Amino acid sequence: MKTLILTTALIMSIQSNVFSQEKTENKAIREVIHEFSNASAQYNYKALDLILDNQFRLIMNQLFGSDQLNVMNKTVYLEKIKNKEFGGEERKVEILTVQINNNNATAHVKFVGATIRFSSYLQLVKNKNKEWRIINDLPTLY
Repeated sequence: MKTLILTTALIMSIQSNVFSQEKTENKAIREVIHEFSNASAQYNYKALDLILDNQFRLIMNQLFGSDQLNVMNKTVYLEKIKNKEFGGEERKVEILTVQINNNNATAHVKFVGATIRFSSYLQLVKNKNKEWRIINDLPTLY
């Protein structure tokens, strides 16, 4: 009986730690997403440089009247922010889902501004310093 009680307590403790860790990771991911939106709105390409992974890609599939798939790397994306071709609009951020799988995560997010509304699947990676970075942005206008 004593063994059963100790085993149950151990399992409950492990589950509690796992849940607590997942909750912490979820919060960190949500913070990165809000920082991403705010930095974009303020044309803050220096802040975005820290938020985006070096392998970042923006994937625009048939957006803005195009029938093309356009893939933009981090350098080009930051230049477009710096030159005020992208960003500059405060947006309401609604994080619909966050799924975490070890050092990778996917978030489905709605961004609603005065002139543009879109939903995006953001993929994030946790780097060697345990910091979440956005590696992929797949937006869809609605």
